[in-house]
Order: sequence, then structure tokens, then C-alpha cells
Amino acid sequence: MTRIALVVSDVDGTLLTKDKTLTEGAKRAVRRLEDSGVGFTITSSRPTLGMRFLIEPLRITLPVGSFNGSSIVDAQLNPIEQHLIPAPAAQRSLDILSEFGVDGWLFTVTLLLVFVGLVMVFSA
Repeated sequence: MTRIALVVSDVDGTLLTKDKTLTEGAKRAVRRLEDSGVGFTITSSRPTLGMRFLIEPLRITLPVGSFNGSSIVDAQLNPIEQHLIPAPAAQRSLDILSEFGVDGWLFTVTLLLVFVGLVMVFSA
């Protein structure tokens, strides 16, 4: 029988409940994997920032995939591999959204910027 060496889990609706809670049961399951020598990490469509709160409670030491895998970061959230949208393309997208009155959310590996019209209203 082939031994399982690694489990990679999605975050929302898999590790987290519908109200975005990481349960004690999920933490115990990850610890059981660790105790049996099976590596564990996570991947998500979430931005890197949105996964930070899971690293410590799940004791993640392996690389993590954010932005649907377009960014791979280490457990300290330092980039290992990234496939980024060029800044001019991101700016053009925000401009078009603004022209049509659509608010924009711009995520980077380290920032979340929320635009309403042309005004940045939130930064984290």
C-alpha cells in the first residue's frame, strides 16, 4: 500500500465552518496527521493575508498556496513563487471598475486595498 505523505486542504468550507471558524476537531485532525508523519498544508483562493490566522493553530511549516495557487509562500508568508498581474494591468482594471461605479478590492501578498470609486477607503 502507498503511504500518504502529504495532505493539502482547501480552507473555506473544508477546514473552516460556514461562519469561518477553525474548530478544535479540525485542529486535532491536523495534529493526528502530523503525529503520524504526514505533512499538512493549505491552499485557497484567499489572499495570503487571509490565511495568516491558520498558520499557528495548525502548526503549518510547509509552503502555503494562496490566490488559487498563483502565490506560494513559506510558513512565515514570505513569497517562494508568484505569478502576479502586472501593475499597469491592475491599475487599468481598477480604472474600468471605477468608470462603471464598481468598487474594487486589490489584494497583494501583504496588502488589502479597497476602493470606492477612485478613493481608497480601507487598507490592511
